[in-house]
Formats: sequence, structure tokens, C-alpha cells
Amino acid sequence: MIFFDFANAIEDFERHRDTRWSFTDCTNFVVMRDLGIEKAFTFDRNFDQAGFTRLPRGRARRPSWANPKYGEGHAHGPLNEPSIERLRKFLLPLELAEAELKAKPAAAVMIILRSGDGGLEVLLGERRKREGDPWSGQIGLPGGRHHTEDGTMLATALRETREEVGIDLDGRAEVLGHMAPRAPGNKPEMLVVPYVALASGPIEANPGPEMTSTFWIPLDALPPTHGKSVVHTILGELSVPSFTVAGRLIWGFTYRILEELLVFVGLSA
Repeated sequence: MIFFDFANAIEDFERHRDTRWSFTDCTNFVVMRDLGIEKAFTFDRNFDQAGFTRLPRGRARRPSWANPKYGEGHAHGPLNEPSIERLRKFLLPLELAEAELKAKPAAAVMIILRSGDGGLEVLLGERRKREGDPWSGQIGLPGGRHHTEDGTMLATALRETREEVGIDLDGRAEVLGHMAPRAPGNKPEMLVVPYVALASGPIEANPGPEMTSTFWIPLDALPPTHGKSVVHTILGELSVPSFTVAGRLIWGFTYRILEELLVFVGLSA
């Protein structure tokens, strides 16, 4: 276990608010200085700015899903740049997610955002009712278990997005990073990596065999609907925190992710 000075990381983050350093960056820098580490295997140029040697030294070619024509062709409205920049600072680098494969059975979900008339919108779907599916009939994000042939966790999220909501993100969205992996309450043995992608142009979904419907919800419509709901589970009836939008109940794992996302984009404290 590595211990570090949390206060130093916060101080570093506050001192460099005019840069694109995230709190994760600042935490890395504090730990590396404490341990005397001078080199880092990363493509993140923030390490150069912090005085570390970055390996490999060459500039990496980014895949098409990571570098679209950002800001062009948005179908519904202009991007909220402050919200996107704030979101970038909270998200973790894509490379970190692969370490989760070694810890527990792994899965990935994709949070797809697009610019709407009222701000950012998120894509959700209603899962078909299927025996043996722990999320049967629930509102959720596209995603599923990692397959060996996927190679990477990100590839899992991209494949599941194609299969479940009919969207190929290649060249149509920028994958901004990922949120911290977490275990669903009904599958504690599994770690799920939530990726965040921002559409670079018009994008529409078509439900696959595992979804009955797909729909977009404005993020700013979620906070006013926050409350408690009674749901039926294998443990009996439970009162759980939830959002309710257009008659659709969002709770459990998806609720937890969206609740954190609202903080990241500045729509919740």
C-alpha cells in the first residue's frame, strides 16, 4: 500500500488550475516525487510540464475515436465548453483501465454524451426482461462483460455500444477518459469501468436485441427528480436513491454513475 500527502496533492491541484492538470495528475506527481520516481510510461504531456521524463518519448498516434473533429457538426446545439473541460479534469486516463483486468472479473459501460438544446444529454436504454440477467428490465448504459478477444477494456465498451445501441463510435465521438472502476451491488465480484465519450456530430441510437428502447436525457433534468423509490429485488423490497425522468426509474449502478457524472460536469455539489 502506498501512502502519500493528500494535502500536497490538493495544494498542487489548486496551484495549477490554469493548466489542464487533473487531481489524478497531481496525486501521481506527489507520489512519484515521494518515491523518487523520475520516469513515467505515459502519453500524457502533463508529466513533461511537471518535470518528469515521459516514455515513450515520441508522440503517439491517437486512434480515430480519440481525435474526431471536435466541436464540428453538432446536431442540436453548441457545446458547453466549461462543463467539458471540467469533466476532462475529473476523468482518468484510458491507459489506467487495463490494470483492472488483473484484479477481478471485468466489464465496461459507455456513457455517451451529446450536445442538446438544453445542454449535455446522455444516452440510456431499457434492458429487455430476461431470466438470469441481474439488470433485467432496468434503465442502464450500454455495456457488458469483457471478452478475451476484445483485447482491451475500451474495446469491450466500444463493442457493447455497437451491439446494444447500434452506434459505432469510431470517428463519431471522442473518448474523454474513464471514471473510477466500481463493483455493482448485485455483482460485487466484478469491476466495471465506466468510459465517457462525447459525440462529435449528429448521433442516433437503435436498440439491439438486449434493449427494448433507447433515449436521450438532458443531464440538467436529472437533479430535480432526485428522490427515493421502492424497488423489488432478490432481497425483497428496498428503498433506494433514484432519478425519475419521463416516467422512467433510474436506480442502482446507473444511478451511482450518473450521480457522480453530474458532479463532474458541475450540475451537482
